[in-house]
Amino acid sequence: MDFRTIGIIMLVFALAAVGYWGYNQYNAMQDVQKDLESELNNRYENAFQGLNHHIDALESELGTVMVAQAADNLSVNLSNIWRSAYSAQEDIGQLPLSDQSLDNTKSMLHRILQYTNHLDKKVVNGGLSDKDKKMLESFYKNVMVANKNLEGIHDKMMQKNFKWYDKKRVKMDSDADQEYSASPLAGLVELDKSLKLDDIQKELEAIFPDGGIELKDRDVTLALTEIQGKNVNQKQAIQTAKRFINNPEQYRYNIINKEQLKVNGRTIETHLPAHSIQAINKNNENEIVYIDVSKKGGQVISLLNRRATKDKKITEEQAEAKAKEFLKNNGYEHMEVVSSKPFNDIAMVVLAPVQKVGQYDVIISPDSVSTEVAMDNGEVIGFNGIEYLLHHKNRPESMLIPKLSMEEAKKKISSNLNITHERLVVDTHGGKEVLCYEFIGEIGDGQGDANYRVHINAITGKEEVVHGVDDDFYKNVK
Repeated sequence: MDFRTIGIIMLVFALAAVGYWGYNQYNAMQDVQKDLESELNNRYENAFQGLNHHIDALESELGTVMVAQAADNLSVNLSNIWRSAYSAQEDIGQLPLSDQSLDNTKSMLHRILQYTNHLDKKVVNGGLSDKDKKMLESFYKNVMVANKNLEGIHDKMMQKNFKWYDKKRVKMDSDADQEYSASPLAGLVELDKSLKLDDIQKELEAIFPDGGIELKDRDVTLALTEIQGKNVNQKQAIQTAKRFINNPEQYRYNIINKEQLKVNGRTIETHLPAHSIQAINKNNENEIVYIDVSKKGGQVISLLNRRATKDKKITEEQAEAKAKEFLKNNGYEHMEVVSSKPFNDIAMVVLAPVQKVGQYDVIISPDSVSTEVAMDNGEVIGFNGIEYLLHHKNRPESMLIPKLSMEEAKKKISSNLNITHERLVVDTHGGKEVLCYEFIGEIGDGQGDANYRVHINAITGKEEVVHGVDDDFYKNVK
């Protein structure tokens, strides 16, 4: 056998070995991808199921309060209504939809929250007036429409085996008259269009001509135009974006036109008040970072790095420290971790500013910032600062001093709840910021049992909210 033949045989064996190794690597990557897709799908599916459940409960509770007579029963029922509306709002916030999606649904839930919170205080001194009942009936009719639509969307999703992570299927049909597909976004858009809020707005304005309650939720697009600071051009926005990226010289930068969106085959002018920047790694075309910078003030609104993550090399605590360091380096002072949870090779870390007043360290929840930390090297690959950007300010000291002590507030908690975390927070309830003691705890012996968050008003002692939480998601703030 000559050397040429031997060489050919060795080359064949080498290629077979490389092919076998490549096949195994491909299978391993496929398994990782499937795990990630399954995790994402479960998260979004749970949020969508939660939305279905809370809208269904909202319809039932609105129907109940319309026939209840005793003030005690009315107060309980009204509290149930605004809690279901609050939970439905949280569910929508966890779905992979843009801020502009479901505006009508979010506005309806906001109005229900505001109005029922107002009625909850009113019924202490008597029952509901005819105007109140008519207003509740209008809410009931709209919630009934939403509930029916959600059931139809869910049925279509089940029939077509819809997966939330499959972004290609989250789209609207080009024919506006055609029945929507399994895409939840298309179905939810139809749901949103079916809600009739003009009459509700007129009724509320007639009841509260002097603006007794906050009737309209804040328009994010409008709010972004009201940020303090000078207007920034595209070149300045790119310079700002570079400060948020590791090794910015390794990327080339483009401005993405997001001024137009396609909806049901029609082009809609969005006039987004932000520069949308795409940064592409010069050495790896698949690593792309997307950054939105506000046109007014030049503040970073969000960042998303689409690079692949490798094997986990840092702990959850180290990921939290990396998130804090990232925010501090970018001008976010006095931030503390309020929640975190790892998803495969990425840690989701939420931080909020702490305002110190005397002996009290108060977490300002409305100003929270969300981050995603890659656990292979600690790089922040996701950032959402919209809440901080729109709400952050120093609260008056008088607002942050509790009248109740932690121990007095704790006495108002059911003995069935085993408290694991406690802290003083400012959070939004009924459309207003409220100083509360937050208690996180579990029912049972701590072996995988249900976990709950309870807010006790630090001024009045009122129970503001009771909400189920993921037991991994809350961290004690020292």
